[in-house]
Amino acid sequence: MTTTSNFSLDSYIEASGSSQDTDGSPFSMALRAAYDHAQEYSLPAPDVATGQLLTTLAAVSTAHGVEKPQAIAITPAASVAGLYLLHGLPDSGILSCIDPEAEHQASAKAAFRTAGYKPAHMRFLPSRPLDVIDRLAPESYQVIYVDVPILDTLAVTKACWPLLRPGGTIVLANVLLDGTLADSSRTDRSTNAARELDSYVDEIHHALVTRLPLGAGTTLLSKR
Repeated sequence: MTTTSNFSLDSYIEASGSSQDTDGSPFSMALRAAYDHAQEYSLPAPDVATGQLLTTLAAVSTAHGVEKPQAIAITPAASVAGLYLLHGLPDSGILSCIDPEAEHQASAKAAFRTAGYKPAHMRFLPSRPLDVIDRLAPESYQVIYVDVPILDTLAVTKACWPLLRPGGTIVLANVLLDGTLADSSRTDRSTNAARELDSYVDEIHHALVTRLPLGAGTTLLSKR
């Protein structure tokens, strides 16, 4: 596929997905405000294609016969990622948002409220991810979205893996650094951290690893 066709495809997906931003529904208004907040604070929000993937993963979580499917958004842009996850979860689903910045958590609360989601279906943990993840119940979550600094991603991934139910998926956003981790001339800390993570995921027992050209490169870890 040529660069031009890649661009055209990306543009089409963005335009198609963005139509829900402008349909006047509570969800579309909340999503637009969430993206505006992320842009204002330069937060790494998932693009439309990644967001649609989160919605799909959350939706299929009900296929595993779980009465109350649960998802986690570990990202400062929880308002965006969380909306996509909530959009896919059933009415019985529960979303947990983890980020230490109270302002971003408040934005997520406002976005979810605008979209019409009830407080009983969400919880907010205003803490550093590694300070709170080990307090969560193991094998209880269907989808975990992680977008944290690459230097922290390996530790967060190791902490999240026990939380995942069989059949569940961890979405590691922007961890392939646009493919630059394959450039042997790059030896900076971020690139080395991305390489270490990329090697680690291939060694996880009972994990199915999928790498996708979404964002700066997204890795999916699904538990068999």
